[in-house]
Amino acid sequence: MANPPKRGPGGPGGGHGRGPGRPFQKPKNMKKTIATLLGYIGRSKYLLLFVALCVVLNSLCSILGSYLLKPLINECIVPGDFERLARTLALMALVYITGALLSFTYARIMVRVSQRTTHAIRQDLFQKMQRLPLSYFDTHTHGDLMSRYTNDVDAINEILNNGLINLISNTVTFVGIVVVMLSLNPVLFLVTVFTLAAMFLIVMAFGKRTRKFFMAQQQSLGALNGYIEEMIEGQKVIKVFNHEEKARAGFEERNEAFRFNATSAQSLANSMGPISNNMSHVNYALTCCAGAI
Repeated sequence: MANPPKRGPGGPGGGHGRGPGRPFQKPKNMKKTIATLLGYIGRSKYLLLFVALCVVLNSLCSILGSYLLKPLINECIVPGDFERLARTLALMALVYITGALLSFTYARIMVRVSQRTTHAIRQDLFQKMQRLPLSYFDTHTHGDLMSRYTNDVDAINEILNNGLINLISNTVTFVGIVVVMLSLNPVLFLVTVFTLAAMFLIVMAFGKRTRKFFMAQQQSLGALNGYIEEMIEGQKVIKVFNHEEKARAGFEERNEAFRFNATSAQSLANSMGPISNNMSHVNYALTCCAGAI
């Protein structure tokens, strides 16, 4: 049986994209990459400032709503002051409604900002591609190039939608909760810090392994996309030289690598949630015991 002729890296069987044997690529110039991304985000700086303000106020509403539980129980329910109880409940309702409105507002704005940013990035990528020499396309698989347009840009979109908001919200919430806990009971605060330190170590251990599998997942995904693109483009050559079984075997090998890496990454990532919840239950139990003592 004759073998199909070898083609360049852009055709069937070739390619120098992010295949299984190629290490994960970091930006050649991290500072320049971050500066470029900030340049795109900076086009909507006023909207982002408004979003940051909404996120801070929403976090403060959440902290205030939790803090109102203390006077609600100690000063309203226990003494039986139902008039003050009604006022406190009305204040809590107002706080939570305000927080919900702020959350809806910044979520809608961030969707608009992220879509506008990713649209601009994709446009610039396309214009950049029009100026690239043909040698670039001969040394990069089509699937790898398409992965940059889809997966990589979608990752940026996800960061803009959730990453920035979570960073601001978690920072404000953390600082606010620490201040409230210290003002209520420093001893119980130390118990909580001990539990959180143990949780942090566990999350770090799982995060290191999860990051490795997510990197491998992106590598295998780029290899799979590139292989599919090449096989589809070269299907006439494959048919003529009876290369179907080898093409299928190559697909199954890359597909299995992607399945293994994706399953491992998602399994480890999804296990962090239950572990964190169980550690929170342990923290609750220790706090109750310390408080009772």
